[in-house]
Amino acid sequence: MKNTPSTAQSPSVRLRGWLCQQMVRCGRPNCRCASGRLHGPYYYLFEFDGERVRKRYVRKRDLASAQAACAAWRTHCARLDLYNQIGWEHAPADLLAELQENMDQGLRATGFDRWRADT
Repeated sequence: MKNTPSTAQSPSVRLRGWLCQQMVRCGRPNCRCASGRLHGPYYYLFEFDGERVRKRYVRKRDLASAQAACAAWRTHCARLDLYNQIGWEHAPADLLAELQENMDQGLRATGFDRWRADT
């Protein structure tokens, strides 16, 4: 499947989303799911993409790595919240460097870095 979270991802990968287990109906009229016995459970990753929520299937063999990546994102957000509360002067250098790199990447993607360099 395309765009499926992979088990080859490193533990540093973070997914900005959440995992849900769902039972599904296939739509065939003579299938067991037509009478209410749904197929599954299947696992899906839900992510925000701008203003929309995207749903991606997660294979069972990739479920553990996807759960770890979602947990890593929640931990990262909790760290950011902590330093927003106590002050960024207490933040470790590696977090500040990562945030600066992410900001620079975002600026390069928008072309804003060229404007900033000219001023």
